[in-house]
Amino acid sequence: MRDERALEAARAGFTEALDRLGPALPSDVRVELDTEAAPVLEALLAMERSGERSDQHETLTLAALFGRRVATLRQSPTVALAAIDAVIDAMTTVGLALEDRLCRSLRAAAREGFATAVDERARAEMIERAGRSLTPVTVSPRVLLLVIAGCDDAETIARALARLGRAALDADAKACLVHASFAHEPDRDVVAEIAAFDGSAQMIGARAIFSGSPLLLHALGAHASTLAIATTFEDAIRRGLEAAEQEVRPASLLARSLKRLRG
Repeated sequence: MRDERALEAARAGFTEALDRLGPALPSDVRVELDTEAAPVLEALLAMERSGERSDQHETLTLAALFGRRVATLRQSPTVALAAIDAVIDAMTTVGLALEDRLCRSLRAAAREGFATAVDERARAEMIERAGRSLTPVTVSPRVLLLVIAGCDDAETIARALARLGRAALDADAKACLVHASFAHEPDRDVVAEIAAFDGSAQMIGARAIFSGSPLLLHALGAHASTLAIATTFEDAIRRGLEAAEQEVRPASLLARSLKRLRG
């Protein structure tokens, strides 16, 4: 019962300290922070009561998760620091003054958790934007093209390839061109997703032709030697048109002259 009263007093102290130390917050954010602070307060109470420092790692992990939660609530770094300072301040409510070293560790853990969550959110948003740009385009009747660039997330690429497959089925395509560029060697999962599209294309009666950066082409060749790989984008276009029984004809002399006259 004494432990419960101490935790209740610490939580009340956290609420008061957050009002005093931090900026004004929406009521729903305050409720979330009050809830998320409870495990950190409880761990600190248990650690200080036992006098053992063996549980410090768990307490710092909870502090990192607390900082992470502040970030997922889309609050500022100022709020994150005020929140962990409110946790530290709340311990005085129950007569416990934390050592300076522990206070510094708690603040560092909360900052790290906050920064990690912000980085993950930025990456997720970048992947989402890149995924929206991975849209199949029509090269010519029955030849479709998907350009993969600026994205190295296997799930996003798999969804884009699925869209290419559906578009090819709707267009009764005979060739699906996949041109992918990566600055670094792509992950194994990315290579596997791209290579697997060859089977998907065959199921709808189309031929998959792959082109792109040398790193990708080398990885694709090592993954499956039967894939149709074009060394250049121009070669991929030519082979795609051939599969659709079309061809690229050079412009006539008259057409080139008219184009020059039009400027």
